Amino acid sequence: MGDEESFSDSVSRQAREWARQAGSATERAARVGRLQLDLLGLRREMQQEMRALGERVFELFRDGGAKPLEEDPIAGPMLRRLERLEGEKLLRRAQIERAREGSDPEEVD
Repeated sequence: MGDEESFSDSVSRQAREWARQAGSATERAARVGRLQLDLLGLRREMQQEMRALGERVFELFRDGGAKPLEEDPIAGPMLRRLERLEGEKLLRRAQIERAREGSDPEEVD
């Protein structure tokens, strides 16, 4: 009977380990999914900002504006926002990679 109990304990331990691994994989997939949605949102924001910036650049060109874009009161903030969004995109990509590896995505340098 001792061998039966030992086998039963072994099966129970293995089942618990499989359940833990499955839960871990599910959690990791959920994290990756959330981060990918964040990345998609950042891409959309950038597309909107670039479209607006393109319109502004054309207005400046049409009006004969010769000053640098960074100094324009409308285009300058758009450029800075695009830089910030690009940085956020890079961070999200790094977080996705860390989450896929099973690491904490918030620990990205």
